[in-house]
Amino acid sequence: MGTILDIAIEEAQSYINGDEWSVPLLFTPSTGEQISVNGWAFVHSQNFDSDFRPAVGENSHISFVEKDLGVNVRTGVKVAMQGWIVEFTLNTVAYKCVIGSCEPDTTLGIIKCQLSNYANN
Repeated sequence: MGTILDIAIEEAQSYINGDEWSVPLLFTPSTGEQISVNGWAFVHSQNFDSDFRPAVGENSHISFVEKDLGVNVRTGVKVAMQGWIVEFTLNTVAYKCVIGSCEPDTTLGIIKCQLSNYANN
């Protein structure tokens, strides 16, 4: 058994990779090679604007374990995945989106990406 931090990392990553909520995420970087990992995908219609007021509009994001990609996506502390295509299916609906911005959690080894160009296939 490791430290409390080791346990937290293992638990967080197991939730994202677990069978209950994870879905296959198919990434296509600018190189054209496809990378498939499990992760979380969310699509919803409510969000908040910069003043924290409720705003209705399509919003989608994904989360996945960084080491599962098998490629280095870091440029310093930033994640260089903007512009990658990601495809996933939720409730029998297929989505194909472009990654807008990414927020890495370096402590837990998880990356969350906001998706832009939201569109159903």
